[in-house]
Amino acid sequence: VAVAAPDGGAGPPRAPPLTVDFAGLGSVSFHGKDAPRLFVLEPDDGAGHRMKIVLDGMATAVRNSMNFGGVVGAESAVTEHGVDFRTLTDSFFGRGASRELF
Repeated sequence: VAVAAPDGGAGPPRAPPLTVDFAGLGSVSFHGKDAPRLFVLEPDDGAGHRMKIVLDGMATAVRNSMNFGGVVGAESAVTEHGVDFRTLTDSFFGRGASRELF
């Protein structure tokens, strides 16, 4: 798919659309098993920022022909608002996802 750039030329190549079954995360392999893996650091603040880091890491991995290795967990899984981020992760991605990602 070619995307028109602001100057009228073709934009950068885009990654093909992805369908990922988050219920069976395993290691989140977007590319072959020999592709490099990207890990992200979990911040120690609110749930929104933590989830943004996880999703941005996944998107960055896809865009750069990498697999998403997971999240290096913060010292506490509880956010500054008192929310258990592991429980939230399971609610968002599916039961057991936090064990696969962290």
